[in-house]
Amino acid sequence: MKLLMLSGDRATTVGEKGPFYYLQESFSQYWDRVDVLCPNPDKPVSVRTIHGRVHFWPSEGGRLGQVGYLKQRGLALLAEHRHDVIVSHDYGIYSNGRAAAKLAQATGTPWMSELFHVPGVPRAADLRERFDPWITRRFVRFALGRGVSAFRVMNHREMPAFLQSCGVPEEKIRYVSALYLDLVTFSPKAGVEKRYDVAFVGRMVPNKGVANVLEALGMVKGKLPAVRAVFVGKGPLRPELEARAKSLGLAEHVTWIDWLATKDDVAQLYRESKIVVCASYNEGGPRFTCEAMACGTPVVSTPIGVMPDLVQHGENGWLFEFDAPALARALEEALCDGARYAKAAARCRAAVEPFEKERMIERYARALQSVARREPVAAHEKVAFARTGT
Repeated sequence: MKLLMLSGDRATTVGEKGPFYYLQESFSQYWDRVDVLCPNPDKPVSVRTIHGRVHFWPSEGGRLGQVGYLKQRGLALLAEHRHDVIVSHDYGIYSNGRAAAKLAQATGTPWMSELFHVPGVPRAADLRERFDPWITRRFVRFALGRGVSAFRVMNHREMPAFLQSCGVPEEKIRYVSALYLDLVTFSPKAGVEKRYDVAFVGRMVPNKGVANVLEALGMVKGKLPAVRAVFVGKGPLRPELEARAKSLGLAEHVTWIDWLATKDDVAQLYRESKIVVCASYNEGGPRFTCEAMACGTPVVSTPIGVMPDLVQHGENGWLFEFDAPALARALEEALCDGARYAKAAARCRAAVEPFEKERMIERYARALQSVARREPVAAHEKVAFARTGT
């Protein structure tokens, strides 16, 4: 079978071996040919083919002309190679999905749209994110009107409920996780010293809720005067957040790290931390919390993305509701109740073990091949709608 993929990956064509490159290493084995249409990388293109059968076609123009480029190049590739299925990675202004709809209609090729995350759902971090759900609703209804075969989601609650509110029928929603976890690298190790009480890994941007983490640490410091935290990541809010940490009296309690060079370094940081915290207002996953759980490090998280599917509050982690006082209470429970913490640490890996990388990549490939054959949703791809409350 052959696959036409409309992707947002910019890194692979300039020689960077990031997540998309390594995904294709296994994923491409399930296809005779994969063609990837992607945006202009704004750097000289040095890579056109990887793993022998994955071929990249980067745009030479900007965002405004992207839909036209995707349609023109896509039609040419479809005519030459007769792909069995189209997949679009959809976000932002939905250039990929809008182009995929045109390609599917013009050629009759089955098309799956991947929608993992809507900024502003379930909470908006700023004014722009208040607007994003409206844009996404328009795209989803557009896709339905253009005969989209399926929408791929990666959680059982947030995205299925959103899609249903847009009028998407159950049979067009496929749960196919995008958590491809390296359970060898991300695994517990005995005898590792806990250098930090709390760890955060991610971009320093509004929707990550990092300010709430600092506020909560300021509250927790009364009960845990020696509390230690590490923040890994860059972003426009970093200077402001560092200043806020000082104003809260946390300067001696917080370590700031720009980035970690390897997966092994990231895994070791998780092992050295008692808790990993996610205070995001909205997320597609998030992946870093699941990697931490795989290392035996419990998570304190807002109820976003896959977290409500995986975290049982007080059993293998903790969930809290988007504000600093709620986060402070969850952190105090996690860090002050040794017996409950030990239980959560012993149980958290089991929740993410089903997401072993090779198993999930195969499931993804089989799901797309099922769409190509126009088969009904398989049992393991069905969303547990009863759990969403819809």
